[in-house]
Amino acid sequence: NAGYELIVHDINREAVAEIVAAGAKEANACAEVAENSDLIITMVPDSPDVEAAALGEGGIIEGVKEGAIYVDMSTIAPSVAVSVGEEMAKKGVRCLDGPVSGGDVGAQNAALSIMVGGDEATFNEVKPIFEVMGKCVLCGPLGSGQIVKACNQVLVAVTIAGLSEAITLGAKAGVDPQRIVDVLGGGLARCGVLENRGDRMVRGDFEPGFRI
Repeated sequence: NAGYELIVHDINREAVAEIVAAGAKEANACAEVAENSDLIITMVPDSPDVEAAALGEGGIIEGVKEGAIYVDMSTIAPSVAVSVGEEMAKKGVRCLDGPVSGGDVGAQNAALSIMVGGDEATFNEVKPIFEVMGKCVLCGPLGSGQIVKACNQVLVAVTIAGLSEAITLGAKAGVDPQRIVDVLGGGLARCGVLENRGDRMVRGDFEPGFRI
């Protein structure tokens, strides 16, 4: 919708079909995406998935062009972000790690918080793409984005636990849980977790959105 040409690949065929229907082109492997792209972005569940997509059979490294930029926006170990970047550098590829916070709601609303690691020149080149998806900050060298994301996860987990305790305390004392969420959202306790998860807790919607 922002006017960029996309070449996409995923093991989730329904997701591919949806994006292709919106005007993207489909590739049959990560290597094929890389062959036809100046900027390659991955967002997959875990460190081994990144290694497979980037460095495995049919992976990005098999098709990537010298001078291309590879951005991994998964949430993975900082050490893997660095090691993948080192392998890509051998082919003249510049790398950034750019994990995100905001969940599915943030993605749908183009309101993700993007924590980026890498060199400043590459960051500035990719910044217009990041800003299509949300707000971005350069945290430091490659791997720094993943470190800040780990900090983010600690704070989010503690806040989720605190919010759960608050809602349970009030509900057991006889106060409407929805009223609790509404009131807390107007004071010092307001936060992203309350805005994105409070109503779900009240509804009893505990469908997981991420790995523990």
